[in-house]
Amino acid sequence: MKKSQVIAGIATALALTFSMTPLASGEETDISISSSDYLYQKVPAEMFYPRDTLLGFGTTPAGYLGRTTTKGPDNVWSTVFQPCSIDVPEYCIESASWRNLGSEKWISGSVTDWKPNPLDPIFTGTNFTEVGETQYRDFFINPGTGLPRGGYAKVWNLPGATHGGGENYTVTASVSYYKNVNPDQLTQTFAMEIKPVKFDKPISSGGNWWPFSYGTAYNFPTNVEYQAKVRMGKFKEQVGGWFNGRILDPTITEDGSTITLSGTPTRVLTARTGPLSCEYQKLNANFTEMCVKRDPRLGNQTYVGTSTLNSSIENALSPSTFYPNGSFAYWEPLMKPIGFTSEWNAVTWGINGSGNCQMEPGKIALVSSNATLYSAFPPAWDATEQTLAYQVGSLHLDHKGALHKGHFNLAVPKNFAKCLWGENILNAKATVAVTNADGTNNVATSVLSQDDQMIYFKVAGFTFSTPQIKVKLEIPKATPTPSAMPTPSATPTTMPITTPIVKKTTITCIKGKISKKVTATNPKCPAGYKKK
Repeated sequence: MKKSQVIAGIATALALTFSMTPLASGEETDISISSSDYLYQKVPAEMFYPRDTLLGFGTTPAGYLGRTTTKGPDNVWSTVFQPCSIDVPEYCIESASWRNLGSEKWISGSVTDWKPNPLDPIFTGTNFTEVGETQYRDFFINPGTGLPRGGYAKVWNLPGATHGGGENYTVTASVSYYKNVNPDQLTQTFAMEIKPVKFDKPISSGGNWWPFSYGTAYNFPTNVEYQAKVRMGKFKEQVGGWFNGRILDPTITEDGSTITLSGTPTRVLTARTGPLSCEYQKLNANFTEMCVKRDPRLGNQTYVGTSTLNSSIENALSPSTFYPNGSFAYWEPLMKPIGFTSEWNAVTWGINGSGNCQMEPGKIALVSSNATLYSAFPPAWDATEQTLAYQVGSLHLDHKGALHKGHFNLAVPKNFAKCLWGENILNAKATVAVTNADGTNNVATSVLSQDDQMIYFKVAGFTFSTPQIKVKLEIPKATPTPSAMPTPSATPTTMPITTPIVKKTTITCIKGKISKKVTATNPKCPAGYKKK
């Protein structure tokens, strides 16, 4: 798949619940910030053709409504996985769960009876694309391919995982397929997402994305970990490879065609310029001329226009005619941080390798960060340095004026790690470098851990704006086995081998079945882990 294909491609609540179900900690949750909050702003006086530019929005990767081709070649369709049942044993969500950080017990949720309004026009509307027309269909298995299509996202109740609007969440897994007119250009994505919601409207209304137009999306409660278990069916072999995500400290388990993804939601910083007159907008030469002349063809706006900067770090840093140093360099000083929104999601574009190494069919790796700008591509392999490199970007300060600290997680299958760095990974050490755009070093901490399937890197504490992160496994060299030393004596003797004892300050931290070794001057366990 080419890069061009992918690139183109607040109210607070306190809940007091008396029950046998433990209550999720961190109830200081609020309504999720949305780009729709900045629609329909009145045009300020003395401002000509203004526009408000947003940053940090639009990273939701999942699909909520499944469609099938109704006219034209069978080149565009999507499916939304349904809750697993006797009738739907595959291509389904087996479970959604939560637990407090530090706890080993997962608390399972259940599907609610929420349904969208049957007269919702989205069920009968037609989407037009250059390769065909599509419409919504209820979930079904296509007889020609044996693969599912259709369906819509369901609402789950996670008892005790209380956010500002209650205990309900959309839990979504979806596949989208798009085959361009050029037969070599095929895009098939798989995504998973959990989002806190309160759907209390009888009809879809407002400017939010469907189905969030039926109510309100909220931020996650803090110090809570979420888990989704999905049965992939035949898709398991098709949509593996690198995932990009918004999940802090993720864990991945694969059992046959079932994928279990766990982790803590990520807090992403959002920002906006506020209304700016057309002089600040870089569109094209014709637009610039019309702006300078105050051409009435641009005027007579009732509301301020809005646009959202692409979250692709490649787009943000690429020079162009209007942005010689990249669009982020231009817009960064004009941006005003708004606050944090929280996300739990992951998406794969089907890229399953780095360098000369490929993952086994169906295996997945995950790269995740809280950066506002990130790459849709996997970390780049440097064969000379033996490193995986990944670049991210965000504003330097948050909405309170504090340093915006970054985190980065990388999870790779063990066999893939062995291909990259060598076989002896059990006692390997992690080497991490975080470098600023000007070449200076960026201070960060790192943790390396592994379970029976995966190796996990965690890098935290670095600052923005556009640092590059490089990770490497240092494989210990094998110590040669000593051989017996011949002597003139009739009885041969073996020379004793003395191994020097090196004193290390290392602790072992555990969370469920996962253990992490932390080495430092004063080592401490990460959040959610306890010292063994």
